[in-house]
Amino acid sequence: MQIHMGPGVDTICTILKPLAGLWLMIPDGYHLQIFTAIVVVSGSLLIISRLFCANEYVLPKRELKLVRRGLDYVGNATERKKVLYSEYLRQSLSDADFCE
Repeated sequence: MQIHMGPGVDTICTILKPLAGLWLMIPDGYHLQIFTAIVVVSGSLLIISRLFCANEYVLPKRELKLVRRGLDYVGNATERKKVLYSEYLRQSLSDADFCE
């Protein structure tokens, strides 16, 4: 078995020996029922976990790069507009002062 499965077989066999002993204690007529119950419970828990545990959507790198580029553009545009608006206010105040 070690030739086919690799070097970790001894560890796996050591871990699964108590489970094998438990399985041998169950009468042969109940093996199918126990196996079916394990599959049904596992499937039910999987469905419940999918329903109640929300997954967060993660953006791919390409979309994340586009979003960052857009944020940088918006940040630069607002700074530029603030500078232009302050210059406009300075010019309009100085023009109004000269007119009077």
